[in-house]
Amino acid sequence: QPIRARDARHRADFTLRCGAARRFIEVVGCCGSDRITRNDDERLWLARLDRRLAVYAAQGIVPVLIHLDLLAQPARLRTLCDDLVRTVAREGGCS
Repeated sequence: QPIRARDARHRADFTLRCGAARRFIEVVGCCGSDRITRNDDERLWLARLDRRLAVYAAQGIVPVLIHLDLLAQPARLRTLCDDLVRTVAREGGCS
């Protein structure tokens, strides 16, 4: 889903929606939560993420970030996803 309704240039990796409730999710595949990169490609991808985060901030949106290190913790990732689904369902009146 586009981050801004009138501008489809910037899109979230995933969007959970229910009614008017929504959560934008970005999968940060270039680094862990420490933002350490190993090469020029990863630095480029991180810069691209930072530009998307600026678009979010301009809209007053705080996206959910899923970094590489979270992917190595499946129980924690599942808890995060379950919580997001429950929150969006409750806020959107879909539960």
